[in-house]
Amino acid sequence: MEHAEELRNELTFIDRMIVECQQHIMRLKKTSAEMSRDGQDTDLARDVLASFAAALTRHEAQRRLIVSLMERDADPREAARPARTRKKKLQHA
Repeated sequence: MEHAEELRNELTFIDRMIVECQQHIMRLKKTSAEMSRDGQDTDLARDVLASFAAALTRHEAQRRLIVSLMERDADPREAARPARTRKKKLQHA
């Protein structure tokens, strides 16, 4: 049960990170468009936007892994598999 709680906490955290990245991306797209209309250089804004997009991709992949681990834990056939192996997979993602 402790492992399931840890995964739920991880999922809650990663969901929060995904929402934050999405909010930053929306804000940066708007800011970049405004800067472009005003004739300002948008290189930095585009670079930061690309960084948030990459972070969002990583967070979404991490979320898929966590959900997969939670589904495996819910599968009785996986109960015999050592939790240590599952935890290693989570750490390497």
